[in-house]
Amino acid sequence: MQDELLKKCRARMDKTIKAFKNELKSIRTGRASANLFDNVYIDYYGQRTLLKQASTINVQDPQNIIIKPWDPSILDEIEKAILASDMGLNPIREESLIRVPIPSLTEERRKEYVKKAKEYAEEAKVAIRNIRRDIKSEFEDMAEHGDIPEDYEHRMLDKLQETTDEYTDKIDELYEKKKDKIMEV
Repeated sequence: MQDELLKKCRARMDKTIKAFKNELKSIRTGRASANLFDNVYIDYYGQRTLLKQASTINVQDPQNIIIKPWDPSILDEIEKAILASDMGLNPIREESLIRVPIPSLTEERRKEYVKKAKEYAEEAKVAIRNIRRDIKSEFEDMAEHGDIPEDYEHRMLDKLQETTDEYTDKIDELYEKKKDKIMEV
């Protein structure tokens, strides 16, 4: 039962790390990446749809991304969605595709993106701590009801803390890597 709680804890923390990685993908670095549009939605015939589900997104070179929708009638929607995203990109419409030039980041913009990545990291750490709190209370309830001995409870709580530290270290590591990419000129 107790090992199942630790497995449940790890599974929830893994989901938090995965969500954090997805948030980091949406933050621009100095190079073109199709991942920039992972969280961009368009209105596709009345349905809120991910841009990548309605088009092909290719990196032409380090400074240009080409978006080719499967249905050319949604070019206006794609343009609106890119302009509305907080990435500071200006799409250029060309016949049946959209070219998105990726301008070099200014120092000020780089700092903004690092700050945004830091916020995402802090949110992920809070989520990890909340998971720890939930699992800890389950261990304490088991000990209170006599389901596990007190010394076993302490060992499990120590393992829980080690797991929490491991995952917060992963978050810090991912944040530092992203920060280095953003600040790279």
